Amino acid sequence: MISIRFINNKLHIKTETMMGPGQYSEFMGLMDDTPDSEYISDRYTWITSTDILDDLIALFTEDGIAWYNSIEEIKGIEENYIPDISTDDSKLQDLKLTPYPFQVVGINFLYEKKKALVTDEMGLGKSLTGIGAAHLLIKEGKANKVLVVCPTSLKYQWGEEVSKFTDYRSIVIDGTPKKRKGLLEEFKTNPEIQFAIINYELVRNDLEIVKDIDVDIMILDEIHRMKNRATQTSKAMKQLKSKYRFGLTGTPMQNKLEELWNIMDWINPKILGGFWPFSGQHIVLGEKFGKRNVIIGYKRLGELRQKIAPYMIRRLKKDVAPELPEMVFNTFRVDMTPEQKKIQSSLEFGLADVQQKIEEFNTRNPGEYNEDGEWQEEKAKEEAQIPGYLNAMIANSDSPELLRMSDSFFMNRHIHENNLSDKKLKSPKLEELYTICSDIIERGEEKVVIFTQFARMQALAVEKLKKLGGVAVLNGSMSAKERDEQKKNFEFNPDVKFFVLTDAGNYGLNLAFAQTLIMIDIPWNPAIFDQRAGRVHRLNSTGNVVNIISILTNNSIDEHIEEVIKDKKHLSSQLVENRSVETSAMKNIIQSITKKK
Repeated sequence: MISIRFINNKLHIKTETMMGPGQYSEFMGLMDDTPDSEYISDRYTWITSTDILDDLIALFTEDGIAWYNSIEEIKGIEENYIPDISTDDSKLQDLKLTPYPFQVVGINFLYEKKKALVTDEMGLGKSLTGIGAAHLLIKEGKANKVLVVCPTSLKYQWGEEVSKFTDYRSIVIDGTPKKRKGLLEEFKTNPEIQFAIINYELVRNDLEIVKDIDVDIMILDEIHRMKNRATQTSKAMKQLKSKYRFGLTGTPMQNKLEELWNIMDWINPKILGGFWPFSGQHIVLGEKFGKRNVIIGYKRLGELRQKIAPYMIRRLKKDVAPELPEMVFNTFRVDMTPEQKKIQSSLEFGLADVQQKIEEFNTRNPGEYNEDGEWQEEKAKEEAQIPGYLNAMIANSDSPELLRMSDSFFMNRHIHENNLSDKKLKSPKLEELYTICSDIIERGEEKVVIFTQFARMQALAVEKLKKLGGVAVLNGSMSAKERDEQKKNFEFNPDVKFFVLTDAGNYGLNLAFAQTLIMIDIPWNPAIFDQRAGRVHRLNSTGNVVNIISILTNNSIDEHIEEVIKDKKHLSSQLVENRSVETSAMKNIIQSITKKK
């Protein structure tokens, strides 16, 4: 079996499972006879023209190929399955703020469909779309109780949005179990409270109480939080009943097709049917490296799009909101200190050693297990170390102090082995961050948002920036109320210049009053990169330009991640982005790091 990806108008073909001799001979003949075919040996991939697509289908059959793009997309066939949607805003005149025309379309879409997804790009005001559709249903007497489920960091913001756009009352479910029970009971019994806002984790924890409330409308914000069908959160959400179901997300399909199924199953189980029939229709399984039922790719993606398109609407900023401020991207690069170079070298040698052991396992016993399963266990143990090495490299790039501060023996070891235990460890990134922020404040800019993936790096950044002005913080250890207080302190206190967040603040948070966002470290996933940028690049952004700044360390893992983001950007408009893309990207990074050793 082969897999086919459509990248930059070329077919990327990879052999996934063993072919028969005749089929292999015919396939190689087809590749040799195609003038612009090129074989990339280190990726085991043929890159060739789309002209041979029909020949490949004839050789392998459509269902005998693992697809990552639909045939229609590859052939440039554009099909519109979305029905006409009303642009009538006459019933929305009593909203406190006038929605944009594209938001009116989204509101009417949800209202007409009753169960649907709005997957507009981040920053386009999906919350107003959900609130507006609920308003129409309440106004017409078709609904009264609305349950909004969202990430913890957005609960109080949702309450503010309801008050900003409507005259309805809302209640935020938070606090101790006893307090939450009282709030949920108040929502259930008080007809004057239309909206209750709760986070995903509390739905799971308070499921029996929440299930007992008659809810007419459910709005799931950042619905991809329940994408994994095996999680308790997903199972809890599916136990709640409502006549109307609205899902909101800017990143509906980050990884696997199974996750898309799970989201659509919550929206309306009739759209895609049961999981196993769906899997048989659209998921290609195979055997690789001795493992069975490995997802190799997908099939019939055009049919899948036809099924889901009538229930999903997506608009991009560039298409519907030309009045949005321009986003300017800048990269500031710093050099490693001698200490960082020592640590980096130590990590690279360690990673290369792990890779060599894995290769030896593959060479010694490719694709098989011994009777005791030792090969599988041995190899898995080595593979489990890889994320630790990559994470340590990112931490070292940020600040080697993170390795010393860590509770992990693995992290600490690379400090001790390089005789750095008693040495002061500097962070060029922190120095550059200070310089950038100092310049921004000097030119009169009021507010700066800063992201890092490490809570300890957040603490180091706060300590550094205190010299320039007040600092607000948000991280995963804080309650929803604490997060909201920090956000308001940053927004309304003129002395607080900086808001330093971990990715716990990456979803839905509206920081449109800030004009600069700085990333101390950049994420693997371009969707997370865009989510960070979407905190400040929004419809109600206050400036003409929004500056997105990344700080990268030269000759470090940062540069490899930067390349991954560039390579993966083209996937964002596709129906599916598969986990194997993540795996492939990570393998490329590992190879590029270990090649030097």
